[in-house]
Amino acid sequence: MDDLERAIEKRKSIDPEFAENFDKGYEEFKTGVLLKEARKNAGFSNPTFDSEQEGQPSF
Repeated sequence: MDDLERAIEKRKSIDPEFAENFDKGYEEFKTGVLLKEARKNAGFSNPTFDSEQEGQPSF
């Protein structure tokens, strides 16, 4: 387990709300990243929109 994983587990153990929402939020984030990559690979990306949204979660 790396430092980030340990920090997340520690936060989950002391913050019930964080623990409840973290996994769902992370899965939604991963899905968004996969969809973005699929759009790029299929040639359906919008470079202007993608660069404006970079770093901003979609949920």
